[in-house]
Amino acid sequence: MRISFAILGAVLVTQAFAIGNSSVNVKNIIMDDQSPVVLSCNVTGISDPVVTWYRFGIKLMDEENKYEIDMNNNTLTILNPMQNDVGPYECSYATDNKTLYVYSKPIIDNHHLGKSKNLIQGEVLVVNCPITGYPLPTVEWLKGGKPMDFNSSRIHFNIVDEIEGAQMTINDIKDDDRAEYTCVGTNIINGEKYNDTAVIMIRVIDKLAALWPFLGIVAEVVVLCTIIFIYEKRRSKQNNFEDEDSDPINDVKTNDSAAREGDVRQRKNEK
Repeated sequence: MRISFAILGAVLVTQAFAIGNSSVNVKNIIMDDQSPVVLSCNVTGISDPVVTWYRFGIKLMDEENKYEIDMNNNTLTILNPMQNDVGPYECSYATDNKTLYVYSKPIIDNHHLGKSKNLIQGEVLVVNCPITGYPLPTVEWLKGGKPMDFNSSRIHFNIVDEIEGAQMTINDIKDDDRAEYTCVGTNIINGEKYNDTAVIMIRVIDKLAALWPFLGIVAEVVVLCTIIFIYEKRRSKQNNFEDEDSDPINDVKTNDSAAREGDVRQRKNEK
């Protein structure tokens, strides 16, 4: 019995494997876009063989907008392939099986990385490089286009989702950390290197800078209150002065009125 494999698409390389006294040709492809990927498993020496497809040990079935399995041609079509569709697929007939691989170049999601980030002095910077690919890529970070200082105790690079260096952490961030940081993802497919890059701008703000707007508002309130206080104080003094000036005049007017009334009464009595 002989099983031969073929993958319709962008063929990268062919490898030969032995099964008993026969050989199997496995062709690996690289997924460059979202066009359907067709994996073919041809069994020779047996009429009308029916193969079964597996992925991570789970049997694959026809699934709308996902998989299409042709029992006559023994093909598996990945419809609208996404990044999580890359990796190994297994074609199995009776006790024989073989693995086919769908590879992908590194792809960084610039939208989730963002264009810039602002931090205050002393804060902790945590930046993830949202990268996918198969084989799993590794990540390198550049500062201003140059390799990072791996000897700094403030800077750490961590593994995220099994991807080495996918997270950069800078503790106690300083003014000198202000720069453009480049995330470079790399993987190797059949001996050829592929990569993708993305850039994020990190800005560092002085600790007191966050207080300036508040201090400005406080200063405006203090000045306004001082103006109002001075105005009210002057106004109060002016009113007191006017009240003091008006008292003698009122007394004179009162005395004049009383005198006039007395004269009028005297005249009436004389008559």
